[in-house]
Amino acid sequence: MDERDVIQLLEHDGCHYTLFRHEPFFSASDGLPKGIPSPEASSKSLFLHDSKRLHWYLATLPLFERADLKRIAEAVGSKRLSFASKDELQSYLNIMPGSVTPFALFQVSAASVVALFDTAFDQRDIYVHPMHNGASLKLACNDLIRLLEQAGRTVVVAQFAS
Repeated sequence: MDERDVIQLLEHDGCHYTLFRHEPFFSASDGLPKGIPSPEASSKSLFLHDSKRLHWYLATLPLFERADLKRIAEAVGSKRLSFASKDELQSYLNIMPGSVTPFALFQVSAASVVALFDTAFDQRDIYVHPMHNGASLKLACNDLIRLLEQAGRTVVVAQFAS
């Protein structure tokens, strides 16, 4: 899956979106890319697993908020969660670090990964990468959640940031 596939998915479903091209950025510490007009809608996505690597999660939360891994673990009924390795990111999501996005969950290899969204995006717009970190897509988070559910993905919405 690449950016063209993401755009095609959104257009096929009639989702309204805006694509912003920008310099690649890899983390919140890089700051917000120039040209993003709504910083509060900016997000980061984290690929996580439980201690036995039996359950996998992609958590999306506000870009400048700290992920509370204990809170996320509680929300999914796990004792402890950890960050996935670069190799696991490639294997499950077929994506490179810095480009993690909920759109990676539309790939067959990610069928067992649970999508987690922070309540900060409830009924709001969200910026996510279109499979690379040199652009951001702005769309309604509810549209993204609906598309994931239509694709058979499990979605959990809870407060994950602290």
